[in-house]
Amino acid sequence: MIRIASSLPKRSFVFSVVNNDARTFYSTSPMLLKSAAPDDMDEEAPSQFMLILGKPGGGKGTISKKILKDFPTFTHFSTGDLLREHVRDQTSIGREAKKHMDMGGLVPDDVIIALVLDEAEKEAAKGNNLLLDGFPRTMEQARALADSADVDLVVDLNVPNDTIVERISERY
Repeated sequence: MIRIASSLPKRSFVFSVVNNDARTFYSTSPMLLKSAAPDDMDEEAPSQFMLILGKPGGGKGTISKKILKDFPTFTHFSTGDLLREHVRDQTSIGREAKKHMDMGGLVPDDVIIALVLDEAEKEAAKGNNLLLDGFPRTMEQARALADSADVDLVVDLNVPNDTIVERISERY
């Protein structure tokens, strides 16, 4: 069982994952969802931001899918998926990222920040709620996000390295 409990100013929540089933979410905040029912959403409420963090292979995508089942008003953004999409579509961000990837380097923070925040701003402008998967990964990315959005909930999956190695090796 993964149980995440926190008290933030004016916000309290418990998020539980039992046997990989992410279905329990409680909130005393009017800004956070209390159930999966779309009718519970306040049409006038600003977009909500949820982050899911963890190591590569740690289950972020799997848990995100389960969260989206219960909270269908959220749009899921995986940093890796967005990056691959932009590279495939040869956008300016994709071309810049590909230069670094082709050299075997990491994509710089400014490119990742531009990629994620541009997509997030488009969705927020439509009034959509966002589940960001794998962002932020660095302090610079975290600062950029903090300057751009109010994050309502963070889920940090702390999975042992041995488990991740086993999961990834079973994929191939």
